This record gives sequence, C-alpha cells and structure tokens, in this order.
Amino acid sequence: MLQEDQLSQEDHATLRVTEYFAKYVTAELKKIRALYEEKNPTFWQKEIADCNGNTRRLWQTLHGVLGDPVSDESCHHTADDFATFFMDKVDSQSTLILLTVQISLQISSSSQLSVCLTNWRR
Repeated sequence: MLQEDQLSQEDHATLRVTEYFAKYVTAELKKIRALYEEKNPTFWQKEIADCNGNTRRLWQTLHGVLGDPVSDESCHHTADDFATFFMDKVDSQSTLILLTVQISLQISSSSQLSVCLTNWRR
C-alpha cells in the first residue's frame, strides 16, 4: 500500500473528493432517516383514524404497522386449481401445435406432389 507522501496530487484530489462524497451521502442518509422517523408515526395514526370504526380495515392496517404481509382474500384459487389450469393449457397448446405441424406437412407434401406431376407431364 502506498504511503501518504507517495500519492500524486491527482490521487490526493481523488481521495479528498471521495471522502467528501462519503460524508455528503452519510449526512443525506441521516436526513432521510430523520424525516422517515418524523413522518412514520403520523402516517400510521392517520391510517388508523381513516378506518372510521371499520374493524376489518383496522386489522389490515395494523398488519401493515406490524409489517405482516397482507393476504389477498379475494383470491380463492388453490395450487391444485392452478396445476389443473396449467396442464389443460399445455395440453391444448400441444394439440394446437401438432395440428399446425400436420397441416403444414400436408400442404408441403401436396405442393411437392403437384410439382412432381407437373415435371413428369413435360
């Protein structure tokens, strides 16, 4: 590692800029954290007050305060439902692909046959 006196003037300038930038970023992060700490309680107090006695909404809000993941109760699908849907989708796509290939082969063979017949008649 280079000693302090072995650094060039450019290296010293780069080091000073890097140190200044690190201090600046640290100070800005402290400001953002302070702002968050100031606004966080007010935000949750307002969210709770906005529930207006609706206990279901209050519990959802409290789960947010506690950091619990919010579950989507409107979705009644199960893993088995998804597996069935997915298998049906794959089967239908496989069938569609096979039909497309068969039709392409039929078109290709009939055009080759007509070319062969045309050449034979000449």
